[in-house]
Amino acid sequence: MLYSGISIALVAIAILTVFICLRLLFRKSWFLVWLKGTMTFVALLFAVFLCFLALDMYRYKAYQQETTIATLSMQKLGDQLYRVKVAAPPDGEYSFDVSGDLWQLDARLVSWSGPFSALGMQPGYRLERISGRYYSLEQENDGARTVFAIAPSDIGFDFWAWLNSHEGVPWVDAKYGSATYLPMRDGAIFTVSIGNDGLIARPVNTPAVEAVEMWQ
Repeated sequence: MLYSGISIALVAIAILTVFICLRLLFRKSWFLVWLKGTMTFVALLFAVFLCFLALDMYRYKAYQQETTIATLSMQKLGDQLYRVKVAAPPDGEYSFDVSGDLWQLDARLVSWSGPFSALGMQPGYRLERISGRYYSLEQENDGARTVFAIAPSDIGFDFWAWLNSHEGVPWVDAKYGSATYLPMRDGAIFTVSIGNDGLIARPVNTPAVEAVEMWQ
C-alpha cells in the first residue's frame, strides 16, 4: 500500500502542476509571455516525469525483513523440464516452464536512508525474473537456457535501473536480490523471503527438503 500511495500522490502532484501551468500560461501579461512559456514547458515535462515515476513505483511493494514474498510449486513435465508456479500476493500467480535441474528467483530491492527513512519510507521490492540452471557444465554451456521476466519495465521508464547505475545518488540504494540456486523436483514447494543480504529460499514440504538434502 505504501508504494501505491506514493504513486497516487505523484499523479496528483502532476495534475496540480499541469493545472497551475495552464492558468499561468493564459494570463494576459505580454512582457512575461516568453518566461511563462518556458517555465510552463519545464513544469509540464516535470509533470510527465512524475507520471512515469508513479507508474514505475506502483509495481513495488513494501517489505520487512523475513517477509515471504513468493511461494513456488513445481510439477515435472519431462526430463529436466518443470512447470514452476510462482504465487506472489497480491499480484497473483505466474506460471513458467523452466528447463534445467536448479532454479533461482531474482528481485529488485530499493532501500531508503536519511530524510526518506525519517519520513517513514520502507524498503521495497519487485520480482524480477526466474531462471533455470543445469548441474552439468556442458549442458549449461550448450543446453536450452530459460530465463523469464516476471514484471518487466515496459513503459519506457525504469527508475530502479537508473538508480542502480548511479551509485552516488544520496539516501536511496537500488540492488538485486537473488536466492541461491536450489534443485527442482516434482511436487516440491519453496518459499522465498527477503533477508539482510538478499533473498532466502526455503524448502517447505518433503519433496523440497529431500531434493535439497540430496543436492547438498
